Amino acid sequence: MNFKKTPIQKASNSSGKLQNFSEWKTRICKVWKKKKIIQKHHPGLFFLTLAAGIIAGAFLILSTYGLIKNGGLLKIIQPLKVDNENRTNVLLLGTGTEDHEGSDLTDTVMVASLDHEKQTLSIISLPRDLYIVTEFGPSRINQIYEHGLKSATKEKGLEVLKTAIQKIIGMQIHYYAKIDFKGFEEFVDAIGGVDIFVDQKIIDTSYPKGETFEYETFVLEKGPRHLDGKTALKYARTRKCTICLDGDFGRAKRQHQILNAIKDKTISAKTLLSPSKIKNIFQIIRNNFDSDLNVNDFLYIAAQGKNFSNNTIFSWVIHDNPDQAGGFLYVPERKYYGGAFVLLPTTNPMGFKDENPYYEINDFADLVMKHPKIMQEATTIKILNGTRINSFASLTFRYLARYGFNAVQFGNNTTRDKEKTIIYDTKNKNPEILTLLQKRIPGEIQHNVPEDIENTENVDIIVILGQDFYEFYKTNKARFY
Repeated sequence: MNFKKTPIQKASNSSGKLQNFSEWKTRICKVWKKKKIIQKHHPGLFFLTLAAGIIAGAFLILSTYGLIKNGGLLKIIQPLKVDNENRTNVLLLGTGTEDHEGSDLTDTVMVASLDHEKQTLSIISLPRDLYIVTEFGPSRINQIYEHGLKSATKEKGLEVLKTAIQKIIGMQIHYYAKIDFKGFEEFVDAIGGVDIFVDQKIIDTSYPKGETFEYETFVLEKGPRHLDGKTALKYARTRKCTICLDGDFGRAKRQHQILNAIKDKTISAKTLLSPSKIKNIFQIIRNNFDSDLNVNDFLYIAAQGKNFSNNTIFSWVIHDNPDQAGGFLYVPERKYYGGAFVLLPTTNPMGFKDENPYYEINDFADLVMKHPKIMQEATTIKILNGTRINSFASLTFRYLARYGFNAVQFGNNTTRDKEKTIIYDTKNKNPEILTLLQKRIPGEIQHNVPEDIENTENVDIIVILGQDFYEFYKTNKARFY
């Protein structure tokens, strides 16, 4: 695309009216069709995949060329599909290249939720080894799309995968976007690489070597690092770190870190003010990107980009550490799954007896996707056992931590004869966090803390568990582990 010869340049010199918009949109469509891109498959959601800052970059690009003036663009284009709470949910997939063995395995699976009212973007990462039963049979989620390609069509594979993810997170999926490793590498190189801080030294002796069945050692030292596309992909994909030993959980965190770095680089002046870079980026995305969003959807996302920043983008990971937010899974013995490594919901240790074995993940996604700012405000919570039921406070502490609450302390109350559960608001916190906490721990909210409770100045909320909480505990015992 030559920006000097298209209506984009003309629009930048216009009086602010968008009379050239339809012509520009039509011309863009023709360009994509000439590239043999399937209709409705375009670069739009890749910007969303790269953690919403790239959406802001798209907005700035269009603004630079005069396509967005005084909000006029939003009056012309149609909005995205939304659920009944005005959110657009997108399934984001990462695969290998076509010449790579297992290229159709979706080894990166994320769900991005764009809240149009609160103007936030929330992203949940799902581990590729999460096990689920679909109409293709039981398998890990990264194999579903491949099963569809082999037994039916690409569309069928995506349909079944979308249905599976909807069941896991309990949310409607409106769109999908898929990009391969080659496109990722080329995109990072096109923006001049990314800058990150490596928390701990990475040593992976089993990193896949190119497109072969062999392995190589990937090493990345701790500290500030500038990564090219190839190294950024390795950093995002490595999962067998011999030092950090954090598996899929660590990999998902690194992927989010890379996405944020890409977002920052993409909206930098060096990128936005370089027509050659912009042209190269769009070319790379066209060649490696697949989505069911259309040109109109892309423009709508771009026009919304001005509303997003680091303070409005949030991310979480579903994993198998029961002491951290999102830790709702466990690793069963491999002998029951043909020797394969899989992950199952902890609340269903023997398999899939419940109608919905993913109810904990459903609840977690509902909580953090609808209230992302509140759930990442780090409101500190202390749990005290006011009964004589052993381990009551520690179990509740871990239960809250898994759901994303910032539980920092637990122990026994000075008296152990409390009948009612009380939630003490010591710092007059946002009432929304109190309401959300009250749904997880039914109790009365009070603001005057009794003098016999010690160290109240160090926490925002103190919960004293009473005997009445035992009934809630018995009804929801599977959630306490």
